[in-house]
Amino acid sequence: MKTTQRYFANFIKTGNPNGPGLPNWKPVTPNAPADFMHIDVQTRPETEQHRNRYLLLNELAAQP
Repeated sequence: MKTTQRYFANFIKTGNPNGPGLPNWKPVTPNAPADFMHIDVQTRPETEQHRNRYLLLNELAAQP
């Protein structure tokens, strides 16, 4: 919970969630697999594994 609060506080103050003592949270790059932060006992960045699934769901949701 403290880690999440620190990311939020940094983002509110500076527009960037990163700060001292926190793993670096990289921004999302268009048309590339997204990195996300797995916040747990050992917080760490990970890369999405199911991008095609989400792209398909977005495509299906956009159909009339």
